[in-house]
Amino acid sequence: MKFNQLFVFALISLLFLVQANIITQNLKNSEPIQGQHEQTFDFQILDHFTGGPQTYWSQRWWAFPDYFNNKTGPLFLYICGESTCKGLPSSRTFTKVLAEKYNGIVITLEHRFYGASQPFGQNDESYSTENLKYLTHEQGLEDLAIFLQWIKDNKYYGVQENTPVITVGGSYPGAMSAWFRYKYRHLTIGGYASSAVVHAIEDFQDYDMQVGISAGYSGQYCTEDIKQINDYVTRQLRNEETAQALKTKFRAQNLGDDEFLEFFADIYSGLVQYGSAQKMCSNLQDKSIAQQLNYLATQSSDPDSYTVSYMQDTKYNINRNARQWTYQTCTAFGWFQTANKANPFRSTKVDLDYFEQKCLDIFGDDYIPNVPQTNLIMGSTDLRVPNLIFTNGLEDPWQWASIMDDVGSMNAYVAMCYTCAHCCDLSTPTESQPVELTYVQDEVQATIGTWIEQYWAEEKGEDFVQQNFKKPERNQDQEFLQRLSDLEQQYEKSIKDIFGKYIKVF
Repeated sequence: MKFNQLFVFALISLLFLVQANIITQNLKNSEPIQGQHEQTFDFQILDHFTGGPQTYWSQRWWAFPDYFNNKTGPLFLYICGESTCKGLPSSRTFTKVLAEKYNGIVITLEHRFYGASQPFGQNDESYSTENLKYLTHEQGLEDLAIFLQWIKDNKYYGVQENTPVITVGGSYPGAMSAWFRYKYRHLTIGGYASSAVVHAIEDFQDYDMQVGISAGYSGQYCTEDIKQINDYVTRQLRNEETAQALKTKFRAQNLGDDEFLEFFADIYSGLVQYGSAQKMCSNLQDKSIAQQLNYLATQSSDPDSYTVSYMQDTKYNINRNARQWTYQTCTAFGWFQTANKANPFRSTKVDLDYFEQKCLDIFGDDYIPNVPQTNLIMGSTDLRVPNLIFTNGLEDPWQWASIMDDVGSMNAYVAMCYTCAHCCDLSTPTESQPVELTYVQDEVQATIGTWIEQYWAEEKGEDFVQQNFKKPERNQDQEFLQRLSDLEQQYEKSIKDIFGKYIKVF
């Protein structure tokens, strides 16, 4: 039973009817799990792609070895991305569950130029445009490879040369997990890529489209409410006095009108992206415009990060990552969350011209993302590599930059549940979570168990496997499976109903 096939079929059907800064992981308030050991790798290479004498710098990493059995256990390489890393966060402990299940160790590496991992030190020019030329996903992948080999060469925490490695990541790190498996297959036995944005898209209109669809899961009223709020905000910005009052309510007095429209759209889009659409819609329902704006104002944060002047600041700050991530989007990925041309859910002023001009204003001429080159080199949705899992959430607007269907031995799962959104399957499992999410996590766990078993069978033979491993089990409870079947039928109907409402609303 695979929910993803139904989901992909339904959404692809929708595409015949409509055209097709939030990616930063929502981990700011998530504390690291207890028991991790923070350290530095002092021999990371600045530029992996030039010969001659090398420049080295220090990169932060963490180890969580509590469950590790180096005779059979794997190394889970948890990849941090475009934010300050704290090791394995307490809000995403599914990787810890996998480590406990398979007697593994979790090792986490902070991405170059984020947090405290600064190739040019912590100074006023840490994030200069000249320095940021070394901030690329290719350099980041090489960082992982060099670091991983260093761990094995030095046998840290008992890790051996033949310890099997599985990469794990969500969002941009999810793409890094997939790309690492693709580029360095000899270093891993598999990769787990949650909400993995492997497809670079400059004019990412489908993000806006999916925000509208996901809001519609809570009822047609929600899409209508947000559209009406957007219309009201646009009218307020036409008058200097009302515009200033509106911006003051959101602590966004420093933003230009178009910057405010981007910032405002990211408030409700971010709530949808991280699984809070139902809560948001409930708080908007049957409220006055003033009440709705008051609620959305409580959900906003860091408006100044939308200004060009903020983005031009090159001074080191461990908690400021917007300039670095914007550099990556302006040079390689795009993923500009533009208004959908057929059915806009955010202001149509937030278009490709707006984002491209912002890149030029921040970094100078020639800083427009080379998306075709990125997709050509990294494989995009044409990745073909064994032992790679892709997972996505039903409500996640980023799913359109990911892979949602099985290809060969690459498995793809969609958690088809309301509130299941960006990187939902990496979250800490609970008894109260949707059964569909449990299904996806069970499938991931069993698939990884099969990889580990197959690796050791090839490495040491079937007798070793039989003596040391219990066969990975999938949930065969008939009541559970029947419930999944019933839900599949319910979603087939509800998806059609919701898509119909989406078209009617716009």
